[in-house]
Amino acid sequence: MAAEGSVLAVRYGTRVAELAREDDVWRLAGDGGVDLGRYQAVVVSLPRAQTGVLLERAAPLVGARVSGVRMAPCWAMMAARALAGG
Repeated sequence: MAAEGSVLAVRYGTRVAELAREDDVWRLAGDGGVDLGRYQAVVVSLPRAQTGVLLERAAPLVGARVSGVRMAPCWAMMAARALAGG
């Protein structure tokens, strides 16, 4: 599904299983080797474990470096309260 009105084609609910450099573009493949296209740039914003696995063949030095990052837990909370008279 592409986001309406966007310049970029954004696909929601799609898992990228493989990332490979071919000539001067990045080739993305989904589960079962489904071709997801070729792109000039790719943004990866996954937790380190998934990023390391995704990049281990396409960019081994980056994949190894990312896999070595130590993560710390983070808690977040959102709270609201009703105002008097509202």
